[in-house]
Amino acid sequence: MKALSIRQPWAWLIVNADLYPDPKRIENRTWSTKLRNQILIHAGLKFDRAGYDSVVASRPDLVDVMPAPADFERGGFVGIATVVDCVTESDSSWFFGPHGFVLADVAPFAFSPHRGQLGFFEVPAIPKTAFPGLWRTFRGMPFQVSLNDIASSCFTVPNLSGRFPHE
Repeated sequence: MKALSIRQPWAWLIVNADLYPDPKRIENRTWSTKLRNQILIHAGLKFDRAGYDSVVASRPDLVDVMPAPADFERGGFVGIATVVDCVTESDSSWFFGPHGFVLADVAPFAFSPHRGQLGFFEVPAIPKTAFPGLWRTFRGMPFQVSLNDIASSCFTVPNLSGRFPHE
């Protein structure tokens, strides 16, 4: 399964878009992609403080919704989404280009530490125990699904020196 590392607060804004109006359903990049598939959202280690300040200034309604800068989870998977398009123009207030990955079927899940990479990166099959629960919303009610329900099958990750618990 592919993953994309995104700095905070942007990763949080994407996976928690159901918590606020005019949600961020587009990820800005300097490069385009032909990928149209489900991806894991990885919160990078670096925090975009200027981006956070910009969001607070332009969207005061999010001040009480977003975590404080020190409380953002970083350096691991935080959710899942489907890339449905890559655009160079958009009416979204979140788009500033030059390319935007349009996202759908976005859902947060419990933080799972993992090293990120630049661009899309391949995540080997992951043991189910690494993700004790992914949360989806169905008619306003959260329900738990496993990564196995979303990705095909899960196996132990090789060569990660015990980073994930093994089944």
